[in-house]
Amino acid sequence: MATIRDIHNPWRDALLPAMFDGVPFFCDSGVRESGRRAVVHEYPKRDVPYAEDMGRRATQYSVRGYVVSYGRDVGLGPNSLTIMPAGGVAQGLFMRDYRIARDMLQARLDEPGAGVLQLPYMARAGAGSTLALFVVCSGYRMTEEDRLGGYAVFDMTFVEYGLLAQVPPSAVTGLQQQADGTFTIVTSNLNSGPANE
Repeated sequence: MATIRDIHNPWRDALLPAMFDGVPFFCDSGVRESGRRAVVHEYPKRDVPYAEDMGRRATQYSVRGYVVSYGRDVGLGPNSLTIMPAGGVAQGLFMRDYRIARDMLQARLDEPGAGVLQLPYMARAGAGSTLALFVVCSGYRMTEEDRLGGYAVFDMTFVEYGLLAQVPPSAVTGLQQQADGTFTIVTSNLNSGPANE
């Protein structure tokens, strides 16, 4: 009897292992949220508002992941399932003691700094192209229940890391007072320091 898995689907062939900065987990769902930053101006005595586009919103990802006790410990050899194809560190994901994977993921989520987030559906509709996400974990909630022993759920929120101290590409211009009381225009280029125009 045929099953749905017998039908060839390109998206199923391209599924990726879920991991954050090389630390793996199983993924139930991933939600991407973004859009435009619009400021709506509503004027008195006018029926038509004006929406001002202020640029793209930072992309946020809400991910529900989990770790679970595996039926048996899978070896850590070179052909093991616990070594991810891209050389990631997946030791502990396929183990009888789920706490190993739980502790690894929790430790990485608590660490400062950004990392690469990879979710199963991030392969693009093209040969070999994958969406790379450089994100920081802005919060997570770990849930464990007595009735579901050997199972921990992580509800994680990631936000696009972007650029540190992003400034417009144009130089910053200001006034500098001289000893004689006059002012000169100063152009400050972040890479080269202040220089007089």
